[in-house]
This record gives sequence, C-alpha cells and structure tokens, in this order.
Amino acid sequence: MGAVFLEKEWIKERIKAEGITKYLDKGKDFIDEEKIWQCLDNHKNSDPARVRDILDKTLSIETLSLEETSVLLNVEDEGLLKEMERTALSVKKKVYDNRIVTFAPLYCSNFCVNNCLYCAFRKENTTETRRKLTLEEVKKEIEVLAGKIGHKRLIVVYGEHPLSGVDYIKDTIEAIYSVKVKTRNGFGSI
Repeated sequence: MGAVFLEKEWIKERIKAEGITKYLDKGKDFIDEEKIWQCLDNHKNSDPARVRDILDKTLSIETLSLEETSVLLNVEDEGLLKEMERTALSVKKKVYDNRIVTFAPLYCSNFCVNNCLYCAFRKENTTETRRKLTLEEVKKEIEVLAGKIGHKRLIVVYGEHPLSGVDYIKDTIEAIYSVKVKTRNGFGSI
C-alpha cells in the first residue's frame, strides 16, 4: 500500500461529518460573523464615558463582552487611544509584572493532511521538505533550548498526519520533560 492510500484511509477514519455537524448551531458555525460585524457597526462613536468604564473593567482583569470589545475596537479619538495604551500597559504589568515571557517553537513534524492556506505545512505545499524528528532529535533540541539558551517554555508544533498522531505527540512530550541539563545555575528543563 502506498503512503497516499494510507493517508486517505487515515483521514476517512478520523474526519467524519457528524464530528463537525454536532458543533454547528442550526447548520451554522459557532462563530457568528454576521453578529460580530453587526456589533462592530452598532458600537461606532461610543460615548467616551462608556469607553472609560470598559477600561476600568479591564483593570480588574475581567473578561469583556462582545459589545465591550466592539466599543474598544471602534475607538478613533487620539486621547482615548492613549488612555487605552496606558490601561493595556497597566493590565500587562498586573498580569506579567515587569517581565517578558517568550516561547521557543519546537517543530516536531511538518507532515499534514490539511490544506490551510496560511500554513507552510499544508498538504499542497510541494516545496516543503517533510520530516519528523526522532525522539533522540527532540531530546537534543531540548538540551540546546533548555541548557545553552535557557528557555523554560515551548510551543510544540505538529502537522495533523498519521505519522505524527497522538502516540507520537505523547512520546515527544515525555521526551521533552525527561531532559534535565546541567547549567551554571543548577539544572535547565522545560
């Protein structure tokens, strides 16, 4: 059996119409674009006092509603935009203090059955060289990232493909967490 046949069979086994339609509301996606655009249109030129009330709410680290978000997205007044910047900085400092949090990407596999236009992993991208890291390669990457570079957080990236299924993902995550690297300040790990 060829690789293409196995891929098609894998897709057929996993992607089922009922797996998608059960999440639809009366046949529509849960993201109601029409409602979003209508809300954005309805909240143009909002009262500055309303904008400031919403900014006060954000300082309490509360989730904003669609309407509140629409109000902020429509702000054009330079003074209010400056207030929004100051408020955003205050929220950032409250949540993260004075630190920057970074994530290093670890690309484990770029095989993919999907065709998402924005993604270099997409199936129809024939210029991409496809590969999947071995568990030893994953560990070596972690030794560099956690040891020499000092990263603590990763974004682990996989394409959706039978070659990088749930077992491979589990194994790579276990491999990532298993690596402890001696550093000048103790041990580095993810």
